[in-house]
Amino acid sequence: MHDFLCYQRMLNEVDGDTKSNLFNILASHVQNTVCTDPTKWNAYVLKPLQVAGSPSSPFYESMGDVIHMQLEKEIEFQHPDGYWEPNWSWFGRYDETWPVAEKEWRGILTLEMLRILNSYQYLDIWHD
Repeated sequence: MHDFLCYQRMLNEVDGDTKSNLFNILASHVQNTVCTDPTKWNAYVLKPLQVAGSPSSPFYESMGDVIHMQLEKEIEFQHPDGYWEPNWSWFGRYDETWPVAEKEWRGILTLEMLRILNSYQYLDIWHD
């Protein structure tokens, strides 16, 4: 999962044959790396929106309908107070700092999810 994400970020920084070769490698692994089972999306897995965060992603087409399924699920996962929370913890380690880190991760995850929802036009934003 983490290797794929690192190489995916690299894909945005290279060009030419390197970009083409890297894309082909990633494209050949995307189906085996991304979890498409919605019952496992609350676990620590690579979810479709992490590799196709917008319709312009090179992996959008390979994810198919599972993208829109995850968008709907993410809306269900939203906390009643409006944020998304981490689906991981530090498993009882660093008890004194985890609450602070968890709150910071809520902000990071919420911003990222709002960007994704916006890119897929799942947000209704009113302008006066």
